[in-house]
Amino acid sequence: MKFKTVITTIITLFILPPLTYAVFFDKHTSPNNTFSATTLDSEINTTLKQETKLELLPDKEITYSFSLTNIGELNTYNSIEIVKITDEKFASKIFSTVVLDEIDTIYKGPLNEMNIENYVKQNKKDTNKLTFTFTITEKDYDSTAGQQLEFVIANNARQFEKVSDTGFYDKESVQIVLENTKVPPLIIPFPIVKTESVNIFEEILNNE
Repeated sequence: MKFKTVITTIITLFILPPLTYAVFFDKHTSPNNTFSATTLDSEINTTLKQETKLELLPDKEITYSFSLTNIGELNTYNSIEIVKITDEKFASKIFSTVVLDEIDTIYKGPLNEMNIENYVKQNKKDTNKLTFTFTITEKDYDSTAGQQLEFVIANNARQFEKVSDTGFYDKESVQIVLENTKVPPLIIPFPIVKTESVNIFEEILNNE
């Protein structure tokens, strides 16, 4: 099987607070065909305001959203997964939800287990909104004080009415940083005191 691959990388930089940033990637692949891979194309659009901060706080929902548009010529099925997690243990402590078009909750669970197959079908020019929330308990917030988590939200669009690994597909991704800015507690080591046992009776006999 021959693969014709067209890879385009789009990096969009925003002037944002140091606690959050997003990088966008785009990849198109078309196995076993002679058509241009751009016939299937999706696009992520997001508006990150200057005051937006993906800073973790205990028992408080942190929200992030983007819209996904089918800008190609083919109808698609879309799936979402979380990849390139820098700290699996930290990610497992973050409870996440994903809401489609502000109505349907399509995922609830740990961040590191998010994998949503075929969550929406898009005809060409269709747009859907995805809203993500991230929450951490006070106990886990305290145990991860001063730590940072990076991960990638990847949307995989495949050609409708084609089985997996055949036809066109398109991958859009957003890199996210979550940071726990709580200052870790200062640990003061106890001084080491050297002690010696003394046999009182032996001391008395020696003195006599």
